[in-house]
Amino acid sequence: MIKGTIMEDDEWDRKVTKLLISEFGGRARTAQLEKSLLEANLLTDGMDRVLRRLSDNSRFLIFRRGEQVKYVSVDWENVGICSEFRKKCRRENCPNFHVCKFFISCKCKKGSNCDFSHDLQDTHNTRVSDSLGLSSFSPEEIRAIIFRSHPAVCVNYNKGGCEDNDCPDLHVCSLFIIRQCTDCRLEHSFRTSEHNQWVLDTFHVGHLTDEELRKKILVRNLNQAQSQLTRKVSSSSVSRCSTSTSKEEEDCIVNVFNFLLKQFFGRTKFNTFLTDRGNLLQGLKRPGIIEWFKDNQDRFLLYESEGDVKYVSVYNSRARACRSYHNPSRPDFGNHRCHYFHVCRRYVGGDCVNPRCSLTHDLSSGSNFKVRSDLNLDQLTDDEVLALILCSSPAVCVNHNKSGCKLSDCPDLHVCVTYIFNQCPRGEGCKSGHAIRDSGEHNSYVLKAFGLDELPEDDLRRLVIVKKGNNREDPQDAGVFAVQTTPPRGQEVATVSSIHQAATDVYQAAASGVAEPQIEINFIDYILDLSNWSSVEADDDVDTYEYICEAYTWTGACPKGLNCPHYHSPHRHPYLWLKLEDGHPPSVSVVFEERFCAVDDIFNQFPVDFSTMSFTVERMGTNHSIKVRRLSTPSYVDAEPGTPLNFYTQWVWYREEYDGRYVEFYPYSPGSLQYTLEEKYLRGQHTYYLSLKAIT
Repeated sequence: MIKGTIMEDDEWDRKVTKLLISEFGGRARTAQLEKSLLEANLLTDGMDRVLRRLSDNSRFLIFRRGEQVKYVSVDWENVGICSEFRKKCRRENCPNFHVCKFFISCKCKKGSNCDFSHDLQDTHNTRVSDSLGLSSFSPEEIRAIIFRSHPAVCVNYNKGGCEDNDCPDLHVCSLFIIRQCTDCRLEHSFRTSEHNQWVLDTFHVGHLTDEELRKKILVRNLNQAQSQLTRKVSSSSVSRCSTSTSKEEEDCIVNVFNFLLKQFFGRTKFNTFLTDRGNLLQGLKRPGIIEWFKDNQDRFLLYESEGDVKYVSVYNSRARACRSYHNPSRPDFGNHRCHYFHVCRRYVGGDCVNPRCSLTHDLSSGSNFKVRSDLNLDQLTDDEVLALILCSSPAVCVNHNKSGCKLSDCPDLHVCVTYIFNQCPRGEGCKSGHAIRDSGEHNSYVLKAFGLDELPEDDLRRLVIVKKGNNREDPQDAGVFAVQTTPPRGQEVATVSSIHQAATDVYQAAASGVAEPQIEINFIDYILDLSNWSSVEADDDVDTYEYICEAYTWTGACPKGLNCPHYHSPHRHPYLWLKLEDGHPPSVSVVFEERFCAVDDIFNQFPVDFSTMSFTVERMGTNHSIKVRRLSTPSYVDAEPGTPLNFYTQWVWYREEYDGRYVEFYPYSPGSLQYTLEEKYLRGQHTYYLSLKAIT
């Protein structure tokens, strides 16, 4: 073991144990632990050395995937619960705790009527604690140590789906553990799942028989597990119901669910529900209604803050848009056994404005038909299914990204919407915030409602929904410049087929004073009609400029005045299209920009060839080629350090997958691949040699 440099090993172990228990319930992600150790002055040798120290320590457990440590947990050696205690253990000096397993997992509802001990300070348990070196810990701390020293069943998995790819708990049916499950869709084996084998091996119990494992594994979620059984009670039920639930109770659940879905699009203030519920849950007062919702938390969410319930919502943890469907580079992309909807996330939020979106907008086709059927959503309309999906994932607050949200109990996340897509030009100085999870009490309150407060930031970003109203601040479907700058796909790893995209919002120009042309006729005919190509700028020398002035575009004033080398657009457009035959921009500039920005629609029927920057029109029976040019603000790479990037062009590089999808490189900071590609491109280097292994 690596020796501590400031305090004795035992004292350091105890302090780390107490920290893990007090802040994280006994187990933490590595990054969370590192931050807390640093704040507590316990990180004396660097995190790598600390992790090696913990790995060699019999009081901690390391959850490792390859070379990466995912979780750190307390796990004191030889801490166990006596399996013979229920049969009246007769060993005089039994080394294990004589205690109720469900008390340890905080799920025993019998209290003082339980046949098994809930007292960790009785004579026997005190002796065991002393022999294990636990005498300096409180009973609650000892309970946490016992709990974390045993493998446990994942709560979220039994509620309908676990979002954590590195979950340190077992993905297995809770009722299977206690032999009460008759037939359900959840896992009923410890051996067939690679995930479960990893968890068991980490706890060093992979060699035990199934019977021995049943005695050792702790169950935390019997209420949720019971609601997952397969018998269907109602065609409009949104999840499996328990065999022990009466038809009247199930009908009540369905009625409340349908009331919230149809009356409030799935979510409303809790007080509004109490006022408008009519005959629903009659006979129950506020505390009883809260308890009723908590007993059915696989179908409903409660947003709780300051000891009070603020909002109530319909919910199903499996009624979500698949994260991998939006990211073909993930190893689980294309998994035909996926239990989630393969649907455009922006469509779910009512924010997809791309008429040629390559992602599915159909909730009843392909794998979505099976998912919909498995969740018993066949009787719901598409709008109702969309509402359920929207309510089952955290969403970005629209008002927060505009004028600022005034609701202290807002049920949506307060985070920069462009950060969700890794495209915010303002960097760490962004006032809207660039952290979902570790950003304060508000987002923690929202994430806790979903049980996602420990999910990694990257996973949260792929899960979060961007709702309608955020689209003007979200550059994903604007400013997408489809100029192919590398060889076509089909070549080997030596080259990467990619496109160069700019994150300047194509519609921001309209906000600066020029309305978008409302084209109701066929846009191709409109473009080809040269009578529509009237100039909208008065300057005759506009074609002599290389760039548009970003400062003037942003503020309407330029500190360099007449000495500025860049063009000052009277209408403060961040882009401009020019006809080279007369050097003037067309009134259809917005239409050109919109087509130029279609990242998923490079080979479209638009009459302009963007590879040659020209298009052909017919004049007097003869085809004529007209050259065009695009003028924009300088690239963000050329900005001086510390300069606000508000109206610099945020070019984005994508790689083309073999299925035709484009996946952007992350992130955008100096030194990153995205930044380096842009920098090389500006210097005239248009061929790149990359290792796909390093970027996937």
